[in-house]
Amino acid sequence: MKILIDLQPLQTPSRERGIGRYTWEITKQLIIQANQHEIYILLNDSLPWLQQTQQDLAKLLPANHIILFSSLSNINVVTGVDNKWRNETAQMLRESFLENLAADILFIPSLFEGSNSNAITTNRKLTHTKTVITVHDLIPLIYGAQYLSDTKARSWYMHKIPYLIQADALVSVSDASKRDCIKHLDFAADKIFNSYEAASTFKKIIITEADKQKLFQEIGITDKFIFYLSGPDYRKNNDKLIKAFAQIGDKLLSQYQLIISYDISALQKQQLIAVCKQYKLRKNSVIFTNRITDEQLLQLYNLCSLFVFPALYEGFGLPILEAMNCGAPVIGSNTSSIPEVIGNPQALFDPSSSDSIAAKITQVLTDKQLLNQLLENSKRQVQKFSWEKSAQEILTVFETINFDKVSINQSTFIDLIDLYTKTNISIDTYMDLDPQLVENYVYPLLLRLERRYKLLSGLQTIKHPKPNMNYLKSLTRMIFVNEQQSLLPYLFIDISELVKRDAKNGTQRVVKNLLCEIIIRPPTGYLVAPVYEQDGNYYYAHEFMLGMFNYTSTLITDDLIKPQEGDIFLGLDLDLDLDLDYQGTLRAIDTYTVWRQENVNIIFLVYDLLPLLDKKDFFPGEMSIVFKKWLNCILNAADNLVCISNATADDLRDRIKNHHTENSEIIKPPEIIKPPIA
Repeated sequence: MKILIDLQPLQTPSRERGIGRYTWEITKQLIIQANQHEIYILLNDSLPWLQQTQQDLAKLLPANHIILFSSLSNINVVTGVDNKWRNETAQMLRESFLENLAADILFIPSLFEGSNSNAITTNRKLTHTKTVITVHDLIPLIYGAQYLSDTKARSWYMHKIPYLIQADALVSVSDASKRDCIKHLDFAADKIFNSYEAASTFKKIIITEADKQKLFQEIGITDKFIFYLSGPDYRKNNDKLIKAFAQIGDKLLSQYQLIISYDISALQKQQLIAVCKQYKLRKNSVIFTNRITDEQLLQLYNLCSLFVFPALYEGFGLPILEAMNCGAPVIGSNTSSIPEVIGNPQALFDPSSSDSIAAKITQVLTDKQLLNQLLENSKRQVQKFSWEKSAQEILTVFETINFDKVSINQSTFIDLIDLYTKTNISIDTYMDLDPQLVENYVYPLLLRLERRYKLLSGLQTIKHPKPNMNYLKSLTRMIFVNEQQSLLPYLFIDISELVKRDAKNGTQRVVKNLLCEIIIRPPTGYLVAPVYEQDGNYYYAHEFMLGMFNYTSTLITDDLIKPQEGDIFLGLDLDLDLDLDYQGTLRAIDTYTVWRQENVNIIFLVYDLLPLLDKKDFFPGEMSIVFKKWLNCILNAADNLVCISNATADDLRDRIKNHHTENSEIIKPPEIIKPPIA
């Protein structure tokens, strides 16, 4: 099973938040536990943190398993101006790209990306790929008045909801999130699978007195403290916590500070300081840290006397688990997912009541027996959560989805022919075709026509200002780049001579038969693509291949190929004049050189060396000269030469040994391969 993971959350501000930690940790474990499955990563080449994310992934996956999607910039519809048409265009490009990749599963760890970035997440606009989406929460939907009062933000968020509903399965990070999906999305309960988050990166550590004092000086801590890793959201309940802290009594207030940590803006800090003054809290009794490093966060978790989590609503509540994993006593709200994570009714309070919060804080700080109970609970509770377990649960979700392979039947095939080519095909014609030839090449090519038709049709429906030439060039480049991407490496088969002229000789018959056989029985794990040379470059031979079946289409173009590491180029056709320029060298030699530098495996088929006999009756004109130049070229360009007989292989070895200096020196002699059957 080929699993494609959309890692755009690591290229947006989510990277620095819990969603980013979830995305990275679950991806690592999915890669580690994939077993017989193949994991591929999707990244957006227009977003930041691209190089860093590629470097991090390089330790886990081969480079050809990291797929880059080419997208438009300036597509944010929440903060941007008049970007709606660009966003819709980017959605169509992404969907066509995903359909072209044809993964078995598309896993989206966070759908709601793009409100503060140029990320683009979609589902089921053009693609039919089975899709699994992680739902962290539906808080903006539930608290619409607080989160979606802005018209643009509401439109953007609500536009994503159908993508959730159309998913083949949802992964909820808590039972509470699962209940929300059933209630607010009317999503089938049997297609929602719960898989908890974890906190393996935060653990109990030994902190030296010097490191402790350094941290205290950086933060402004004087002694014992209560810690809350918060955020700017309404639901984080910062005001209520400050009010509750003011109610714990003078004795405790003299002993403890309250540390509230998040990336706080200057305005928010002023507002919260005003709340502190309102409740007559002394200066520095409440500290707002702004953004802190992971090292500082780890130390705060380990050193706090109490971790408090008064949020009104959470999808999971990862900081709770992180604090527990560091050995901190934890108390929190009795709402949403928080009781699931804490796992102890004695540690809960009503977040809507400052009295309830204050009473629980006071109880824990003055009741040693309860404090010890919370500490023991933390030790037990964290054992229930691990990224390894969560990844295995998600892999099980992938495996349980019903993978019905699309049936290639007569009516489907003929409908595609009628829709996207200029040919009327009969049932009899369909039956004459080899079924494997249809399944492995003709049908995928027709699907390519269908994808391009739907993409172009979709782009035409988008209302946008009159596009300038730079935009059209950029869009054309993206369509071309995206269509080149594949989860599987390519086997490019050179049929240049056949494309330009069919000499109907023995070589051409071999080429045709081999081409069909390779398409019918392709090497495991490769996509077969016939290609031809023109002006030193190679192009897909789509038009020629359609013509072989008497089809034509205005939707297909012979695009330039862009081989990558792991691809194979097989020079199947004997093309002697196509590459000669006025200097007598092969036009494509520079192309081969570039390919070898990019670790493309280059193979040529050698039929015989008869033109070297210089028999003019057999080979008129300059054939011998041309053949020598062709042979010298492939001797330098190829990694392997496959000979059709032992005699040819022996002659070629002798040629290399005794005659290779006639016209040029062989830099690195290729491996000579004899036929499997002599």
